[in-house]
Amino acid sequence: QTEVSHRIGLAVDLPHPTLTAAQYMEPRYELPLQAEEPISVASGWLANVDVKNVIMDWETPLVDQQQRLVGVRLFVRETTGRSTNAKIRLLREIAAAYRVDYLGGHIGKLTVDGDCLRIGVRAHEQVNVDVLWKTP
Repeated sequence: QTEVSHRIGLAVDLPHPTLTAAQYMEPRYELPLQAEEPISVASGWLANVDVKNVIMDWETPLVDQQQRLVGVRLFVRETTGRSTNAKIRLLREIAAAYRVDYLGGHIGKLTVDGDCLRIGVRAHEQVNVDVLWKTP
């Protein structure tokens, strides 16, 4: 078989196995940028979370009636069975963020400060979060 390659990863007693497995399956993406002025240190990332037992995936873009990008839906998961409060920092200023059900109905509003949002996550909880960008 010359068209397909496979990798197998084995690990024993990792402190954060879900996070490590996700990083192994999907390494960081890098895109070289062509810019005439120097790129700031803060560029080149989309989102990060400040605790290791919470991971997030980008679910879908949020668009308005005119099909303009107005935000993003995140899928946030706690992976080690410990409740925590997480701070998620995103690439743009946030106007509002909400816990939502699978149909997009608002369950609760989250605390937002600049490009960060705070969310309390229970042990093994999985939650959808809608983040709406602040318009310039």
